[in-house]
Amino acid sequence: MIKATRLIRLCEGVKLTKTVVVSRYHVLNKWQNNEGESRCLHSVVCNKVVALNALSQTCRKCCKMTFSNKTKTDQKNKNRKTEKENVPLKNVTNIKINNNTDENNNDQMPNLNKKITRDEIKALVPGAKDEMVELLFHQVENAPKHLKGRRWSQKIITFCLQWYCKSPKSYESVRESGYLLLPSRSILIQYKTKVKQNVGFDDDIFMWMHEEARRKDLCEEGYMGDLIIDEMSIQADIEITKSGDVIELVGLSDVGEEGNLSNMLRKGKQERTVGTHALQLVFLGVTGFRFPIAHFISDGVQAPELYCLFWEAVDKLQMFGFTTVYTCLDGAQSNRSFLKIHTGPNPTSYRCQSPCTFLDMIFMMDYSHVIKKIRNNIIKSGISKHCTRNLILDSGRTVQWQMFVDCYQWDKSNALQLHRKLTNEHMFPSNQSKMRNHLAEDVLDTEMLNLFIQYQQYLGEKGSILDGAVELLKRTSKLIQIFRDMRPIKYKEDQRLSELSEIGKWLTSGKKMQ
Repeated sequence: MIKATRLIRLCEGVKLTKTVVVSRYHVLNKWQNNEGESRCLHSVVCNKVVALNALSQTCRKCCKMTFSNKTKTDQKNKNRKTEKENVPLKNVTNIKINNNTDENNNDQMPNLNKKITRDEIKALVPGAKDEMVELLFHQVENAPKHLKGRRWSQKIITFCLQWYCKSPKSYESVRESGYLLLPSRSILIQYKTKVKQNVGFDDDIFMWMHEEARRKDLCEEGYMGDLIIDEMSIQADIEITKSGDVIELVGLSDVGEEGNLSNMLRKGKQERTVGTHALQLVFLGVTGFRFPIAHFISDGVQAPELYCLFWEAVDKLQMFGFTTVYTCLDGAQSNRSFLKIHTGPNPTSYRCQSPCTFLDMIFMMDYSHVIKKIRNNIIKSGISKHCTRNLILDSGRTVQWQMFVDCYQWDKSNALQLHRKLTNEHMFPSNQSKMRNHLAEDVLDTEMLNLFIQYQQYLGEKGSILDGAVELLKRTSKLIQIFRDMRPIKYKEDQRLSELSEIGKWLTSGKKMQ
């Protein structure tokens, strides 16, 4: 409080001079400052103190309510000075840029009517990159022009469009600040909607994807990657759109020509229903290049429809130079049926030969789905009437969900909980809560393993009943730690690959869970 009080500065008012007019809204005070006693004017509604970040010693109200009465001589001098400043530049020669140099070395002021070039900007700013020169050139070029007469190059539009897509608020704040001249929001939206993203596959989208990959100078491995398939629920609605003279309905289910025919054969009648789900296909390269390639509207896509869409997407990517090596799916019923079409009901290897590239296509489930699958199997394990199974390891140790509940209740009774994230929603999840990834990870991670070890020590000799749960948590916690690690795996000798191999053998060999 003392330090904050020392920062407070009192308002010193406005010094009384011959050019300051005293009105009834001011009071005349004697002010004692560092220079000695002086006569100052203060407003009647003076704030008494100055803002902490103010540059002057006078508050805003005193500054606003004080006006000067300049003499005619001062006004004439100001007019003469203005006339000198308004002399045309073409009549001015040999203007000194640096007063310390000789008259023979004086540079001339450049003609403002002449357009400045990028080479001149690069000469003024040595060491500047081409992108910086391009930005400065457009600042100088568009500053004197009207708002509707400004023009922008492709590089500037591309840079601003990427910036606007990532953070529209930050782009607008910088543009409105006046520090930089940037294209308006309406111009960026025109470029953004140049390629109309209709339902289905569009060659313009793949061309855009190819040009974006070339612009980023992707290496040869960057054109190989994963085709991600994800379906999400949307609000069912129908809209009427008009493009020129064409009027169409938007919101009806559309999963491609073959998918619509398959849907018609399955239902036995020809009809189009309102879409309730959106299916999106995204290409993710091994180097991190991500690009959405298509989307479809459905009322819940089925495996036969997904089969046609998937291989058509792989074929389209191959035509534009991208190779699909594997695909990642979540645990939906249609995705599991789609997986069985390629690998069989009891697969020994999750791969098949691609009809488009004649290479092996690898199918894998999402990591989060695997963790939720393990957690859901543990929830169903027990000896009560609501349980459908009893998980027993090869060592004869059992794993039951009641062990997790008892451990949570013991931790909750402590003054300081060991596991800070556990709640009732973790232990007694609803159907919606079972779909959340973080709830499944929190009961199988390293903190849960530490909690079980402490609870086992608390039970003493009876704690041996938890050996099976501790054995399982040692593997699942390591699995979560590896997949949540942000460091990429670049070499085959990485220790994390060997650890994943050991965990996979433990989960699969001899069916550890029965």
